[in-house]
Amino acid sequence: MTGKKNRDNLLNLGRFFQKIRVGRGLTLQEVSGEWSAATLSRFERGELDISTQKMLELMTRVGIDELDFLEFYEANPSNFPLELQELIQMNNVGELERRKLGFTAAHPRQNSMTELARILFEAGQHWPDPNYRFSEKDEQILADRLAVPEHFSILELEIFKAIVGPASHELLTLLWHRTQRLKKDWWQHREMQVLLLWLGAIMDHDMTLVDRLETDLDVWFTNYRMNTRMVEFMPNWQYGHVVARWLRHPTVHNENKVHHIIADLRTMGVETDARWFELMLARTRGSQIFHNLNLIDHPKQLKLARTAGEVVRNRRQYLGVSRSDVAVAVSESSLGRFENGRTQLSAASMLQLCGDLALLPSQILTLPNRIDEHIPGEISLRSVFRQVTQIQTFGGNNDDILNLIHQFTTQLPGMPKSIVVIQNFVLRSAAGVEPNSDEEMRQQALQILVRLLQMNNWGALETHATEELTTWLSPEQLTMLFEKGKRVILKHPLTVGIDYYFSGLSKAIAQVVDHYSPNVGRTMLAQFKWVLTIPDPTPMRWQAAGTWYLANYVLAPTTANKNLVERYVHASLRVGHPDAIDHLKKLWLKRVPENFINDCVTAYRE
Repeated sequence: MTGKKNRDNLLNLGRFFQKIRVGRGLTLQEVSGEWSAATLSRFERGELDISTQKMLELMTRVGIDELDFLEFYEANPSNFPLELQELIQMNNVGELERRKLGFTAAHPRQNSMTELARILFEAGQHWPDPNYRFSEKDEQILADRLAVPEHFSILELEIFKAIVGPASHELLTLLWHRTQRLKKDWWQHREMQVLLLWLGAIMDHDMTLVDRLETDLDVWFTNYRMNTRMVEFMPNWQYGHVVARWLRHPTVHNENKVHHIIADLRTMGVETDARWFELMLARTRGSQIFHNLNLIDHPKQLKLARTAGEVVRNRRQYLGVSRSDVAVAVSESSLGRFENGRTQLSAASMLQLCGDLALLPSQILTLPNRIDEHIPGEISLRSVFRQVTQIQTFGGNNDDILNLIHQFTTQLPGMPKSIVVIQNFVLRSAAGVEPNSDEEMRQQALQILVRLLQMNNWGALETHATEELTTWLSPEQLTMLFEKGKRVILKHPLTVGIDYYFSGLSKAIAQVVDHYSPNVGRTMLAQFKWVLTIPDPTPMRWQAAGTWYLANYVLAPTTANKNLVERYVHASLRVGHPDAIDHLKKLWLKRVPENFINDCVTAYRE
């Protein structure tokens, strides 16, 4: 089985690279570097394994972001199940069962990871039942597998999502205390973890714990402008607040507020959140505080990981997995040397380890395999983009930005020109340091547009480009770009950087209304009306819908269109998207009367 899994990983990895390479119009010769095109072709056909170092080089040449591997990870049913939350939210029992069968077939030998997977699958399948609870044995397993908060990652977040409904008061409390040990680098995860624990306490009517957790959360969510990461979770915070108020004061009026949130989300196409809130509400109606007095705290601590091997060793040890349980297409002794930083693993073996230990490739790919190993510089456009905007925000000079861009785009000799052109365009446009004339930028933008229209799969490279292209394209070109993006996103919901796409759409609508005739603006709005209901829960999509409503009013300032804006503002306040109102004020400052949006806010009545 191990050999077959490794061969499958190798074949899937080769296909993954080939799909992106071909989709971006790159030839084998352009990306092969020191290899021959024939050797790279063998890798893409699954006939040749490569080192992790070589894989990083290929990622850099093809412009692949570490997070682009999320869809790759999820496509393999033998990998430890992550991203189950949407299946739970939508109560998709059939898909949960399919994933369970695939994982079980690939892991016939029982170990602590298969036991953990069993608990998660069972929780997902029985989650809607308010009477479903974990056994004491399973709760102890969960407590022991979440014993090292310094290493909480996407696995732990997934476990939190699945267990907060069926968990006991003692498990919720124990996990809360552990989040307080999180180091500063992990505080961004702590906010979400405490939020989930709070929702679990609400479902159990555990009001003493609800109050304690709410005090912990209040600072983060009331200051969301200072902590933009919280924007994504604001609807959960709002929902929890309204339900907690209903539990404290069980009036029909307060209950109706809960239903209004769900109805507003559904009207705006956010079906996943609407269904999630319905499931939580069902548990809240039928549940009560549940105790497990036999739960024991077994805290653990691990050393900070400096290499990919140390990450694997730490994860394996605290999950209670032996080397023989995860020994890939290498001996246990070789795996031991890898964990000690004395050798490296092949790319396929590394990805198999990720699947067995619930590590996303993004968690270890950019770490060295050996203590003495040199790793390439930044391979992620997303990361460099963030650095560029930070330099700009904090008053850095253009030379610093240009040096950073130069280092990123020239870190490997012979980089494909088309990739470098897009990366340069995105970073320079975002930083406002375009060295070319406007006409040259438009020509470059048109070339990039043609490439994007030819691709059926987008990643971080394309979504970033979409936002920055907005300034340089005509209304007709913008329509082609965003229609293409819509088709890609509907087909591939895990596309990295969807927020950038919708941010670009907001800018495109505002730009066309600002600079073109009303007829052109109305035509564009008619073509983009789908943004009001497209099933995407991201905050930027919600903001783009608000941009559509306000643009519609600017072009035709009727009472009916004003009412649509007002309804949108009120829905945003009800479901927990005050960020959307901030966005409208900033984007439309010069196009609507100064107090127009403020008046809509003032008219809101809870």
